[in-house]
Amino acid sequence: MRIPLDEVAVDDLVDVTAIDWDVPEEERIIGTMSLVVSEFLLGRITDPPGGPIGRLPVPPRRDLMSAGPMSARPNDTHFRFKTFIPERWVWAPIICNGEGGFSTDRYFRGDDRSWSATSTRYRTLADVSLYWESRDTTRRYVGLSKLYRRNPNGTHTLLARKSASQRGITFYGPNTYQGNRKNFIVYHRVGNPFCPRGIGVIDDRVSVVVDRIAGYNGFRAWGVHDRAPNYEFYYRDNTIGWRRFRAWNRGPFRCLTICPQTTFSVVK
Repeated sequence: MRIPLDEVAVDDLVDVTAIDWDVPEEERIIGTMSLVVSEFLLGRITDPPGGPIGRLPVPPRRDLMSAGPMSARPNDTHFRFKTFIPERWVWAPIICNGEGGFSTDRYFRGDDRSWSATSTRYRTLADVSLYWESRDTTRRYVGLSKLYRRNPNGTHTLLARKSASQRGITFYGPNTYQGNRKNFIVYHRVGNPFCPRGIGVIDDRVSVVVDRIAGYNGFRAWGVHDRAPNYEFYYRDNTIGWRRFRAWNRGPFRCLTICPQTTFSVVK
């Protein structure tokens, strides 16, 4: 990705061409996307922001006035951030095989599904609901991990169940500014409970800013996440059902530990 850095400023919206160089040539995805320029992108900070994003600027008053009066019944906005394993079965590496020694017949139960905002099968799930006339809410869930032994006849025997702590999902905010802007950050750092600490950890960090003008809610979302497992991010309001704004097909599970994270930016 090449951007003429001397021609852009923080918070500019630019269109860039993206190529994933970390996958084989025949699997590379080449496309364009809109990107919100950040201090991290410009190289002014070495890591994406991980703490409070602070007080955000209020849209110019003339914009609010030209857009007309605020809606009497403003649309509430809901966000959902999920991770899942699409396969039905995933081989359990020796280091995470539940004290099975050097056995290679250990498998984890995957979520066995494709994209879905409402599926109850997932590794992690975080919900943020933004209300303009009442208190915002957040919710977090972690899926149960199940370890199996694969038998010679192809069947599977359940060996153990474990659940990682929900405390690995945390929120900053939501906060409201001047009655027409909200922001929040959601963090995931949830490990596989069968693995040693620090191995097989799902990491992501997403920042969201929502603006309300004349009852319409537009938003910007940007952040980073691991290259495994699958990531799916959704939003909806009072007038539409769930719509996906981020989808990532997983790379190798070793990327939970050793691969660089991937970045994204979305404007809706």
